Amino acid sequence: MKIKFEEYLEHFNKVFNTKINVKEPKLFLSALDQLVDELYYPSETTIFLINKRKSILRKLTATFTEEQKRLFEQYWEKDNDIHTYIEEQLFVFAYIILKETANETIV
Repeated sequence: MKIKFEEYLEHFNKVFNTKINVKEPKLFLSALDQLVDELYYPSETTIFLINKRKSILRKLTATFTEEQKRLFEQYWEKDNDIHTYIEEQLFVFAYIILKETANETIV
């Protein structure tokens, strides 16, 4: 997981019409990258939804031709890329807001 922090910071500034300059938290991101698999524990709801999706996927792909399977795999990969990008952006935006809020509240 290599988060494109500068890209997200630039996007944040465009979205909110700001000129915030937050330093990339390299140590924190590195630690997070090392621990990400150990930090996530799915809830019962997540497990239920994953199992439902697997069931639907099995039924759906059973009817696919080889070409449809290939196309669906490509679609699935891009869908995962989109979700990863969105999650990273939300994480970085939250970090920027947290840092700016901390700066604004220092007395």
